[in-house]
Amino acid sequence: MTQHINEQGVAFTIPTTFSPSLENSLWHMGNLLSFLVTSKETNGRFALLAVTGRKGGEAPLHVHHREEECFYMLEGEIIVIFNNQELHVAAGQFVVLPRNVPHTFRLASEEAKWMSLFIPAGFEEFFVETGMPALSLSLPSEIPAPNLEAFKAAATKHDIEFL
Repeated sequence: MTQHINEQGVAFTIPTTFSPSLENSLWHMGNLLSFLVTSKETNGRFALLAVTGRKGGEAPLHVHHREEECFYMLEGEIIVIFNNQELHVAAGQFVVLPRNVPHTFRLASEEAKWMSLFIPAGFEEFFVETGMPALSLSLPSEIPAPNLEAFKAAATKHDIEFL
């Protein structure tokens, strides 16, 4: 989104399109994340990521203390686990995970594509700090072992708890 100033000196935003590119994508835990809009473009209101994931690249049980995390499934299916319950989320479905609710997810399909929405923005920086630049707009050839020290430092910084 592009900020402009009108004749009265009032800032306004005009619509802009965003697409995955090597410049806005990274690999994280064996998944491809493309940052469509971040805190910078939305003044901290929200961040939206396009994600291609695969089995084995799921996050461990964790809690976000600052933001809601939402998934809109495009292809495949995930199973969201929270409060000892499982919720199957398939293509065309949307799920909101409130802050302060321990959760994780696993892929029910071998691969899946979804949009991740974080409200407010800021958590997308966790991925920047713990991922690596994507070399292509496809999944990496392997799932690397996470750097646990980097994960712990980023989790503390972004008010996330791994359980």
